[in-house]
Amino acid sequence: GPRTPSPSLMTMRPTNNAATWVMRLCLIAALPNAAALLAGLGPLLTPRPPLVPTRGSPAPTMLSAVDSETWCELVEGCDGLAVVFFYAPWCRNCKAVRPALERVERRFGSAAAEGGAGAAAEASFFEVDFQAQTKLCYDERVFRFPTVHFYLPGLGRVGRCVLTAKEAEPRLRATLSRLLDSRQQLQQVSEAALAPLVRYNELASALQGLAAAAAAPPAVAGAAERDGSELQPQRLRSMVEADERHLASLEELFRRLDTDEDGRLQLGDLEAAAVALQPGGGAASGALLERLASGGASSVAVDRASFVTLMVDKAVADFRAPEQALLPAFAALDANGDGLISQEDLIGAIDALCAAQPDADGCDVEDLEQLPLRLTEAVAAFADDGQLLDYERFVEMVSGRSQASKECELRGDEDEDCDDEEGEGRGCR
Repeated sequence: GPRTPSPSLMTMRPTNNAATWVMRLCLIAALPNAAALLAGLGPLLTPRPPLVPTRGSPAPTMLSAVDSETWCELVEGCDGLAVVFFYAPWCRNCKAVRPALERVERRFGSAAAEGGAGAAAEASFFEVDFQAQTKLCYDERVFRFPTVHFYLPGLGRVGRCVLTAKEAEPRLRATLSRLLDSRQQLQQVSEAALAPLVRYNELASALQGLAAAAAAPPAVAGAAERDGSELQPQRLRSMVEADERHLASLEELFRRLDTDEDGRLQLGDLEAAAVALQPGGGAASGALLERLASGGASSVAVDRASFVTLMVDKAVADFRAPEQALLPAFAALDANGDGLISQEDLIGAIDALCAAQPDADGCDVEDLEQLPLRLTEAVAAFADDGQLLDYERFVEMVSGRSQASKECELRGDEDEDCDDEEGEGRGCR
């Protein structure tokens, strides 16, 4: 027959119904309170606008990206000191250095806290991505990262730092403070005043490169070219070989070294160049000549093509170790070997260079008596309080105008040509 529900189930059903009704009544009673609670949380749930930095709080950094198209306007055309951070996306040290650079930018740049809003920046800060701007980095002779360069209008690069995370901030602050303190003096230095010093460096570098090639076993030199070692990466070498301006300057340097104009550099030519470096036969030039003559006078005979190849090799090596590129010139100028160059050392060496090579850039001035005065002003701008140049200050003094700077000058000349009445006829817009 039909089953009769058990007493236990019959007694539980009313109990469950009662509990359900109690829960429903509680929810109904709680709804007004829930609405009020949500209304109170409204301001907390609404997104807030970003906080605006107030006086004394850290401000956002302003490192403006710069490329080959904007370099002339932003860096070369900067009214004051321009600070450029060269980095590579894969460089871990670049990422480690960036926070220190941003703190320095907040102190000296457009977001400087001192003086409050609207205060004039002491320096403008920029950044260059090597991966996207390889040619620009090459023009600025940057292939180590992170590197920071400092530029002043009309003078070009006046400072360089290859940074590590530990020393980045104190070194940047010290360099910026020094350059800003001497900015007025630096901007009075003309590029023409430094031109003979640049030629002196080229001469010393060429002799050192020739001496190194003469001393190196041929098999070793050949192996460096064949295996594409780290010293001469093929990509960098290709860029140097494609640099028409650099190759033209090497051709001109060969012409100045070839005193007998026989198309070959022989020991007599190089002895004359060494005398131009150090008229008194200093230790640096003596060591170079000893290495050059180690195989006998007949072993030194370098034609134009071989000379250019050797100098390209040296340029690639200098890219890999930029901090050592100016050591040959510094050693030749450092008469007593104490690691410092005096004003007298420098002026005496440049006078001798101009006497030996009067057609060199900077030597062919109408009034040679003005040359020592120009150099004195340049030394005063770059030297320490004792009017002495250590190697770091010497590098700052000689670096000067880069390839990018010269291209900016050419663009400026083209723009001026387009401003005249015949500009439209030459295709100017």
